Amino acid sequence: MTDCLYTAKDWRERAAQVRVRAEQLTDPEAKRAALEIAAGYDQLAAMAAKGASRLASA
Repeated sequence: MTDCLYTAKDWRERAAQVRVRAEQLTDPEAKRAALEIAAGYDQLAAMAAKGASRLASA
């Protein structure tokens, strides 16, 4: 079991969902903001993966 609230997989799935919705947006600023959110989720996924690997090696 992990101490993380969400796993890397969870964050990657959220990023993918936001990207799908971003493609449906017609407002360029809204689309840019959505893609920035997705990128943030990707960063959270990377941090969660790094934390999980540390827990596994401990």
